[in-house]
Amino acid sequence: MTSEHRTEPNDRHSSGERRSANAPARPDPRRLEFVITGFGPFRNAAENPSMILANEIESYLQTQAHVDELHSSCAIRETLVLETSAAAVRDELRALQERLAAVDVDTDVCILHLGVNFRGKDFQVESCAYNDADFRIPDERGFQPKHQVIVECLPLGATLESSLNVDGLVENLNATAKGDKTDLPCPDAGKIVASTDPGRFVCNYTYCWSLNSFASDMASCRQCLFLHVPPFEIVSRKEQLKVLVRILKELSKQHTQNWLRKP
Repeated sequence: MTSEHRTEPNDRHSSGERRSANAPARPDPRRLEFVITGFGPFRNAAENPSMILANEIESYLQTQAHVDELHSSCAIRETLVLETSAAAVRDELRALQERLAAVDVDTDVCILHLGVNFRGKDFQVESCAYNDADFRIPDERGFQPKHQVIVECLPLGATLESSLNVDGLVENLNATAKGDKTDLPCPDAGKIVASTDPGRFVCNYTYCWSLNSFASDMASCRQCLFLHVPPFEIVSRKEQLKVLVRILKELSKQHTQNWLRKP
């Protein structure tokens, strides 16, 4: 991959095969703000579900039924729709880094990336990404790397892990699951599951870049997470917005408890 398709190394981290940052918990909860991203149209998908969710979540939360859904100490800072290309992802996330540099020191930020798994039927909470860009088809700008690094300072295939306890998050979400799911075409669809396979396309590229660039540790005041959603034909838009609210609520709850840490 040529230099213009690679991200800069993050000097704050070593280049080991696996990386998970665990800093001491903070004594007091801080304000939490979310940045939620989705992807724009891709190939034959003119309306990417992740784009629609990112665009609609703020207005959905502002309705009377959900105005008090999130903890009072957190809010959605911004939503972004990313072009489904490596170059656009890098440019947008670099710009986001600059904007977040101005965030108040008493505010933590959780970056929640949304992407669609067109073959999936469940919500996959991704615990890690891989330093391996291996696109089976070209992205929206015609870029199609084959087993090329995303982060130069790490070896090809290195695993970058979210410091959030994804298994604990999923367990809590499933334990508190409730609501009518009669609008699900597939009776066994719509589960929330932990995943260690974000693919090797632009979703993985985004998550890998984000985990490296935003550090995803307690000391940096930044957290990153990736959620793969199913198509709306499997789980309706309304139901997916409800699930997204539940995930934001659980992340907010964990934040007030200094995050739910890995065992």
